[in-house]
Order: sequence, then structure tokens, then C-alpha cells
Amino acid sequence: MIDVALPALVLIAIGLMWHSALAARETARWHARELCRQFGVQLLDETVALTRIRPRRGNDSRWLLLRTYHFDVSPDGHSRMQAELCLRGRQLVSYRVPEPNRLDDAT
Repeated sequence: MIDVALPALVLIAIGLMWHSALAARETARWHARELCRQFGVQLLDETVALTRIRPRRGNDSRWLLLRTYHFDVSPDGHSRMQAELCLRGRQLVSYRVPEPNRLDDAT
């Protein structure tokens, strides 16, 4: 019985983790678009990249994954600067987006 159930449970667990990672990436992409709109910059490549993942306790003492994503922004579509955001579970907990005037100075 265990010989059959264990592989099935492992596959289900992997599938759930994969689904959670995809959902978190979509949430991060949505937050990146909103931050770009708020700061008046353009989200380049329409994508975010997971750069760090670690367990952290939430406000209710439950363990959640803290995921850090990087994404590229530009005020004019030519210069490219890196921004980042952190999600605890699905909640945005921090971000760093360069200001448009600082992006202009970098070119």
C-alpha cells in the first residue's frame, strides 16, 4: 500500500508547490506593473525573475515563503535599471523602484 501511495503523494506535493510558485509569480508581476504605474516608469520585458526564496514567519506566526523578485524598468524604453519587490506569501512587504529622475541621470 505504501509503495503505491508514497509516489502519488510526492507527485501531488510537487504539483502543489509548482502551482504555488506560478501563482506567486503572477502576483509579483501584477505588483511590478502597479509599482511601475505608480512611479511613472515602464516595466521592461513584462516579466519578473525570482532571485531569492526563504521561509519567514507572518504576522500571525505562521511560516510563509518570502520571495524576492527582480524586474527591469525604464522611464524611456532605452535605459534599463533593476527594481525589486518582496512577497510574503501573496502580500507585498517591500519594494525598491528607482525614481525616474535618477534613471535619466544613469544614461
